[in-house]
Amino acid sequence: MNFQRGQTRDEPEINLIPMIDVLLVILIFLMVTTSYAKISELQINLPQAAGEDGSATPSKHIYVAVDSTEHYAINNLHAPFSGIDGFAQALRKAAGDEAEPTIIINADAKAPHQAVINIMEAARVAGYGRITFTTQNPARLMQRLRRLYARARPEQEEINILRGILTVTTEYNARLKSRYLEEHPDVQQN
Repeated sequence: MNFQRGQTRDEPEINLIPMIDVLLVILIFLMVTTSYAKISELQINLPQAAGEDGSATPSKHIYVAVDSTEHYAINNLHAPFSGIDGFAQALRKAAGDEAEPTIIINADAKAPHQAVINIMEAARVAGYGRITFTTQNPARLMQRLRRLYARARPEQEEINILRGILTVTTEYNARLKSRYLEEHPDVQQN
């Protein structure tokens, strides 16, 4: 029974104004709380090269190595680290009369970061600003360490440590090779 004669029923509708108000409040909140400051990035200026002049004399290279136990070597000769100033003096001695040699740092992957910083600081104290880093495979590093310890006349304990490092490296390389061959059966083994 319709007791309200003559009145038509209004269709229900969704009122969009409150929903737009809520969205605007959320937008304003996000704009106020968002930081527009630029996150610090590395600013790298890449070197430019126009070619090397053949008449220029190349600078002398000083190879500085450090292993994971903080044993230092300059030009494959054992160099004890007694402090920044002492190591800077050893770098000057290795440079001889060269005014601006290139210091090539060869650090073991597990060498402490401080050991590399010590080398860089010693180079700065010695007045040498040309520093570069090298990477190499484990086999060459082990050969270099063997030569270093042979010149330093190591004790039996050091020889045993070196043999252990060589054994672990050889076993690790063999495991990597076998795992690779298992994952890639189409690769021929030579």
